[in-house]
Amino acid sequence: MKNRTAPVLFFLIAFAGILITLALMPDPGKEKPPATRLDLSDAPKKEKPPATWTSELDLLRFTEKDGALWQSTPSGVMVQSTIDPQLQVFLTQEFGRYELPYAAAVVIHLPDGEVRALAGSSGAEPRLTMGELTLKPWAPAASLFKTVSAIALMTTPGFDPQKEVCYSGGQGGITAKHLEEPPPADAVCENLEAALANSTNAVLGKLARAHLDVRRLQDVAQACGFNQDLPFEFTVEKSRFKLADTDPMALPLAAAGFGHATISAWHAAWLAALIAGNGKVPPVHVLRLAIDRNKDPVDLPRPAAAVFSSLPEETMARLRLMLARTVTQGTAREGFFKGDEPLVGITVGGKTGTLGRTEPQVLLYTWFMGYAPVEAPRWAFAILIVSPEKWRTKASYIAARLVNRLVDSETGKPGPGPARKP
Repeated sequence: MKNRTAPVLFFLIAFAGILITLALMPDPGKEKPPATRLDLSDAPKKEKPPATWTSELDLLRFTEKDGALWQSTPSGVMVQSTIDPQLQVFLTQEFGRYELPYAAAVVIHLPDGEVRALAGSSGAEPRLTMGELTLKPWAPAASLFKTVSAIALMTTPGFDPQKEVCYSGGQGGITAKHLEEPPPADAVCENLEAALANSTNAVLGKLARAHLDVRRLQDVAQACGFNQDLPFEFTVEKSRFKLADTDPMALPLAAAGFGHATISAWHAAWLAALIAGNGKVPPVHVLRLAIDRNKDPVDLPRPAAAVFSSLPEETMARLRLMLARTVTQGTAREGFFKGDEPLVGITVGGKTGTLGRTEPQVLLYTWFMGYAPVEAPRWAFAILIVSPEKWRTKASYIAARLVNRLVDSETGKPGPGPARKP
């Protein structure tokens, strides 16, 4: 008897194979579902965070761990900030000592472009955040803008920075009268370096009227960061500069620091870095490193370096040296010296700015933007202090204590002078 089991079994197996094949064939009327089988040959070796993890960062959510500031994003990326927690506390405590209506400070470490401090405080509006106080241009640039005017003058063909200009009055502001030649008996004469050190309004106004025009000052202001976006991981609101070309007094007033110019503390520190770097600014950043859930490094987006061809290196280097006189003989001396005794351990260059307002209340704005040491700057910084009608401290005083703190952080040794005392 023949065995009929084998053909039947073969038929059943073949039929089952056909059914399986048909089941696995894609329906041409439907979209092919995504593959779920892992292809090890194409699999990433590390878990990659989503490209949007940087948008999850919040400047206010960094917390201290082991002497550094960290933040964990919802995507699982751990990010370390460049901010020095101790320096941040130091500045915040300085502001708190004087119960200031508003205050802000930014410190940049120039060799690597790291932001080591972003400090802000407001007794008048405690709801204001550190980011709002440091990254927004809520304060007048005041006499900080004289550095922009100086760059415009020094890059004008035929301008001689050593030539003296004579004036009389104008310490608190200038009018058309202050731009006239003064009577010989009342005349005081200064060159550009002395005028910057003493923040002499009339000299800057007269020089601007003689050598500059509206377009030239606007162009240099833009090269110095006004009216443009500056590269940073978090949004820095544009500092604004407007200059009318119909009013003959608009140009000299703006050059002296009385124009429509506002600036943020971050931009002021960046401008100090621009001068300190002879026209070049390293990529200023506040994020140091990032790691994923496996503690593997994650690439960080880096802001671009800033180099402006319209700012000649030789001119900027000369300005860097000139601004040392602000500290040794000029408007910042009282903060950095006690008599003939220096209160800081290294040389400092910079520019002060002072401007008052009466509406809606009396407030006094004082700035110090600077860098140290002058010969080969390692630090650039800006401090903004807003005091009530009876002023409590000035930016240059806190700047001196800040410089000593920076010296301490580098050497581990205390800096000299009473400026270190409470």
